[in-house]
Amino acid sequence: MTTLRRHRKLLLYCVAAGAFAQDSAWKAALDSGRQAMAQADYRAAERHLEEALQTCRAMGIQDRRLAETLLSAGALQLALGRYGEAEANHRDAYAAANQSLGGDHPVVAGINSHLAELFRLRGSYASVGNNHESAIGVLEEALGPSHPELGKALLRRARFRLATGAPVEALEDARRALEIQKTGLGAQHFEVGLALRDVAEAQIERGQYLPARPLAEESFRNLEASLGPGHPATAASSDLLARLLLALGKTGEAQAFAARSLAGQERLLGSSHPALAGPLLILGATALSRGQLAEAQQSADRAVALLRRATPGGTVELARAMDQLGEIVLRQGNQSRAGSLFLEARELRRELLPSAHADHGESVRTFALLRREQGNPAEARSMLEEYVNGSERSLGPDHPNRAAAMSKLAELCLELQSLADAARWLRLSLSAREKVLGSAHPVLAKDSRLLAQVLGAQGQPDDAISYFEKAIAVLQQSPGSEDEAMLMTLEIYEAFLRRIGRADQAAVIQSRASQIRPPARPGGRP
Repeated sequence: MTTLRRHRKLLLYCVAAGAFAQDSAWKAALDSGRQAMAQADYRAAERHLEEALQTCRAMGIQDRRLAETLLSAGALQLALGRYGEAEANHRDAYAAANQSLGGDHPVVAGINSHLAELFRLRGSYASVGNNHESAIGVLEEALGPSHPELGKALLRRARFRLATGAPVEALEDARRALEIQKTGLGAQHFEVGLALRDVAEAQIERGQYLPARPLAEESFRNLEASLGPGHPATAASSDLLARLLLALGKTGEAQAFAARSLAGQERLLGSSHPALAGPLLILGATALSRGQLAEAQQSADRAVALLRRATPGGTVELARAMDQLGEIVLRQGNQSRAGSLFLEARELRRELLPSAHADHGESVRTFALLRREQGNPAEARSMLEEYVNGSERSLGPDHPNRAAAMSKLAELCLELQSLADAARWLRLSLSAREKVLGSAHPVLAKDSRLLAQVLGAQGQPDDAISYFEKAIAVLQQSPGSEDEAMLMTLEIYEAFLRRIGRADQAAVIQSRASQIRPPARPGGRP
């Protein structure tokens, strides 16, 4: 009997030792996979996480360990742009955790929050339901109001709120998350860099470009230092900074950031990852600003194709990309393709977004541009007036998008010989843009020049001269301003001065123009 007991104890010990060894192997594989993911070594991460999953299956594990492994595998698939596989892993992780831990456990709440984030990325906004609120409630009660996991969940809700037209609430969530992560993890932690990025993005969406810039720059520095220059999170922060710089008229800087981001992400993620759409659209916009339409179209076409492939149901990001591509091909004279893109973007917004979402106004704006090119400026004017009036509430009176529409509206009024209305819209556009973009943004030069022309036509020469001088002063403050924009402004100004009999002043302006005018080619043409 004593011998039998010894054999039983030995058998139990061997079973326990084997289970412990398997459990240790699972833990080692999972930890290695997570570490490789943190370093953006996705091939190694995939290998280690597959090993962890196989260990779980061999042991018949159906508890929290399986949930954690599936969640990490889902996060990897998400990073690789494989949204379908990521969703399957997240759902399986939720089922395993819910069964073993119960719905009120913080692990289950965290998975629920991740699922909601995945739905946002896929454009399945209706599937989110109350996932965010439920997850945040559980995490706050279980872990306390200052736990980093709560901060992460708040950032996921902030991104969803931003996508669905609640930028004020998104900014509140992001700012709260930023304070949580700073307090709990320290200012140098990469989670702080991620929170800074989301605060800046919410401010950009609200049109608060100038206060967003230092946050976007701090986010980029933080992530570059903590994760490395080649990490996807660093690239995403770089893309946001590039988008902001472009909006602030810093075209050269924006292009440099976007080009670096595109090259790095393509090396790491391959040429078909949807994350490449961000830098591609920025590069397309910078090419468009330089009048390089073929290059702009190539970048935007590729971005649209990547987003279509990754999210067949469509997203707001896809709608915005189609609008950008539509505006490029419209500039190229392809009204048919532009109209198709604008229509698809409008239908996508109607399907995805609530009726009060400010993004619907973008479709009104793009169709107004199309109507103008189709030779119907009166209808285009009516549509832009609808956009401007509606966006005062949804975006705010000084939002850059609204100001840009007012400037376009002024051009239409000029085209229709409505000088008083043109002057009114230009004054409003200038006021809004100066508040949001600063006094040296290049777009102020065009508005100032147009207003000068309107005031001159209205018989207000002194006011006209004041705005011509303002346009020149703005261009002088902008790097690379000694170009076509400056030359055109000087030539129009010179002609105006001669028309009102101020030949001496006109001669001075003519001399300035001659200094930057390209030398004439043989045959007399510049």
